[in-house]
Amino acid sequence: MKFRHFASFALLLISLAACHKGHDSSEDRALTDSLLHQTADILFTDPRKADSLYADMQRQVTDSSAYHRLALYRATAAQRLGDTLALGEAGNRVLRWAVANDSDLAGQVWNHRAVGEILYGRPDSAYACLTKAFDYMNCSRKTKSLLPVCINLADMAQKKGDITKSAYYYHYTLLLADSLNVPNIYGAVYAGLAQTYLELGNFREVSRFLDLAEHYIDKEPIQTRLFYYMTRGNCMYYEHRYEEARRSFDVSYELASGFNDDLLLLQVESNLTEVNGFCRPRYPLLRGKP
Repeated sequence: MKFRHFASFALLLISLAACHKGHDSSEDRALTDSLLHQTADILFTDPRKADSLYADMQRQVTDSSAYHRLALYRATAAQRLGDTLALGEAGNRVLRWAVANDSDLAGQVWNHRAVGEILYGRPDSAYACLTKAFDYMNCSRKTKSLLPVCINLADMAQKKGDITKSAYYYHYTLLLADSLNVPNIYGAVYAGLAQTYLELGNFREVSRFLDLAEHYIDKEPIQTRLFYYMTRGNCMYYEHRYEEARRSFDVSYELASGFNDDLLLLQVESNLTEVNGFCRPRYPLLRGKP
């Protein structure tokens, strides 16, 4: 049986963690960038705490872009807490302001919306949102916020079966990362390329890109780490290296346990259960005394 990779889930959520400093160096924006980077993991593991931190920062900033960006992340935190309408309502308010004042932020709104669409099982709508995000952000004055959009487009193209377009977006991301000096995105790109070659059955290239990703993965957001270990586990499984696959899935289970998402945990448990069927028992059976 082929494992469910849930690559879209893992990669799309990088959009909430990979947007660091842009071209504007104002104090409010810099402080906001720093906060969003620091809360990249707890936005998913403890969204209530993340929302509280965003609200505190909102009360401090005077820069309109920073304020509206925090509003967008607060809406995402609310969505993680079960408010399915939060991102749509708050996103519309942020988008109306951003279209007139900040095209980069407008692209981020569409990127966040794509996250919501994929989580609710609407991949075609998610792809349309990402295309709008790309159109807003792929301008002459590119910022680092474009990088996760490209990764997300690459992942969604791969899920649609368009491997050529998927590889294009991944390699475009690498070019942008070099020009913008953002080496901390390499782990996500290399893991994504490994997933793409896994779909093609090219295990040599899968191993090569996983090895490249390994150099960066410990510093990546929790979503990318989860995706990396799931991809490595899948590769080991297809090569019949079941014990190594189980070790990777064990790590992915620990990471998934930190999310507030029962469906995600169920998917990880399913993969782990299946690979266990090919492995030695974890604990040897005790022999009874004669």
